[in-house]
Amino acid sequence: MKFKSEKGVSLILLIIIVIILIALAIFGIKHIKAKVETENIENIKSHMLSIQALTKNIQNKHVVNEEENALIGITVNLENNETEYKISEELKEELSKIENSNLYIITQEDVNNNGLSQIKIDTEEFYIVDYNAGEIYYSKGIDGKYSLKEIDPKDDVPQKNEAEENVELVEGENTENEGTGN
Repeated sequence: MKFKSEKGVSLILLIIIVIILIALAIFGIKHIKAKVETENIENIKSHMLSIQALTKNIQNKHVVNEEENALIGITVNLENNETEYKISEELKEELSKIENSNLYIITQEDVNNNGLSQIKIDTEEFYIVDYNAGEIYYSKGIDGKYSLKEIDPKDDVPQKNEAEENVELVEGENTENEGTGN
């Protein structure tokens, strides 16, 4: 009799252990998926910030040299997109709201030629830059958000425009001149 009751307890114990292991496995898988998704989003943000820095540098060269072809990428025509890059209707809608935009699709060749070859771009997953606003858009979006400002709002630090910077420079020079008696 004693042997049969021990056998029943062992079976119940085994079932409880299996249930606990299944619960741990489900929790572990969900945790790993969330971690991978967070890492992918951080990679996209990093790529967008790298492209933003690159395009700001190129925009500055374009302004200084006044070259017509200094901007990199493929010009975007939202009404008649004849490029191989597929712009979703949602992204087109968001881009069409931008006033005075100067939109370009950044290609793999563009990033390779400018030292960002770790960023992979294809016809489905790519980045669009608005040179006038200095904003970067991700073609696939993250949770319905496409622009860097929407995806990563903590990096949305107000930038001074060129006129404000020039006023500050002139005011600074005037203060220096007053102090030296010139």
